[in-house]
Amino acid sequence: MFYGFVCGVLAGNYDITELYIDGILKIVGRDFDKLAQLLDAIELKAGDSVKVTVTVSASEEELPDSVKKHL
Repeated sequence: MFYGFVCGVLAGNYDITELYIDGILKIVGRDFDKLAQLLDAIELKAGDSVKVTVTVSASEEELPDSVKKHL
């Protein structure tokens, strides 16, 4: 559902250049595989024209490589 929301925001506002997502673990929980899939999908949707900034309340050591690649 959250991915659909992000897609709607980007589609409805074509001039967005920055997207901030705060506290993403409150949305997806601590399922880091799900988080990695969501970040991959948002990255594809945003492309090169939108800078995406996401806050994650976890230590870097907790994160798998699939999430770390977005750091």
